[in-house]
Amino acid sequence: MDTAAGKQGSKSALLVLTERVSRFEIIIKLRDKTQKSITAALDKLEREYKDKFSLIFKSITVDNGVEFLDMESLEKSVYNKLSKRTIIYYAHPYCSPRKWK
Repeated sequence: MDTAAGKQGSKSALLVLTERVSRFEIIIKLRDKTQKSITAALDKLEREYKDKFSLIFKSITVDNGVEFLDMESLEKSVYNKLSKRTIIYYAHPYCSPRKWK
């Protein structure tokens, strides 16, 4: 999962979720690139996919950007505040996936 900045001078951004194997993408327009907007977008996705959300999004890998710092909010389910909707992993900076093998 990553964000892409909108037009210069605009606060808007895109939230991009890409499935690693199939390359299926979900792109959501955000008002701004804040932690609150990212969490709201994931909440909306969870409401849309309901019980299937945790099956589709077993884990999500993000970069170390400030918009992804609130890991607890990103993982917390909208249906049950005590359970997680997914597991968030942070990518290793300056390390390509080939080096992980």
